[in-house]
Amino acid sequence: AALAAGLLAAFEARYGRFLADGFAAMRGEWEACSSLTGKEVRVAASDGEVAGRVLGLDDDGALRLEGPDGRVRRVVAGEVTLPGGYEA
Repeated sequence: AALAAGLLAAFEARYGRFLADGFAAMRGEWEACSSLTGKEVRVAASDGEVAGRVLGLDDDGALRLEGPDGRVRRVVAGEVTLPGGYEA
C-alpha cells in the first residue's frame, strides 16, 4: 500500500504540473531519463517508416528526428525501433 501511495503521489504531482504548465515544463526531466537521445532509430508511423538520429522532444512531446539528409522531422506517434538493440 505504501508503494502504491508513493507512486500515485508522484504521478499526481507531475500531472498537476503538466496541467498547469504543459509538457514543455517537464521536457528536460523527461529527456534526462531518455535512453534514445542521440541514437539512430527507425520509426514505423501511419505514413510509413522514417529513420534518423533522435534529437529529443518538442515542447508538445513530439519526437524530433534528424534524417540522413539533415532534415529534422517531428514524429507524433509510431513504433520506435533501435537497430542493434539497447546497449549500455
